[in-house]
Amino acid sequence: DDSCWARGQAWAVLGIPLHVRKAAAAGEREVYGKIVDYFIGHLPKEQIPYWDLIFTAEDKQPYDSSALAIAACGLMEAEAVGYYEGARELAKGMTAVLAERCTSRKEDAEGILLHGVYAFGEGKGIDQANLWGDYYYMEALMRLKNPGWETFW
Repeated sequence: DDSCWARGQAWAVLGIPLHVRKAAAAGEREVYGKIVDYFIGHLPKEQIPYWDLIFTAEDKQPYDSSALAIAACGLMEAEAVGYYEGARELAKGMTAVLAERCTSRKEDAEGILLHGVYAFGEGKGIDQANLWGDYYYMEALMRLKNPGWETFW
């Protein structure tokens, strides 16, 4: 109860509107709003979540850019199903943060989106690129360019 994994929260931001679209589900709108509000309310001033949303700048914990990319896609999905007011603008801002602060500019980089986290407890994959971060960053960019684009999910 004293922790909130940022990427896990981001999966909920994406998963609920996907479920609404694919299964014609209803009744989760109020819960969804709380999930999104919690995620947004726990972003630090840099607007990139720490790997756990409970952390603050004083904790000196690594960011997880992949969580922001997943959340941006989730908000665009929420906009597509009419589930969260202002979702597209929030997603646009998140994607801009990723472009400005997290996108690699090096030719020899091992990924596109820097500052991801995985296997934190094992001391691996900290402040690195990862496959899902790159995928959802590219999906977010595609959704912004082509709002009618259909996901594979």
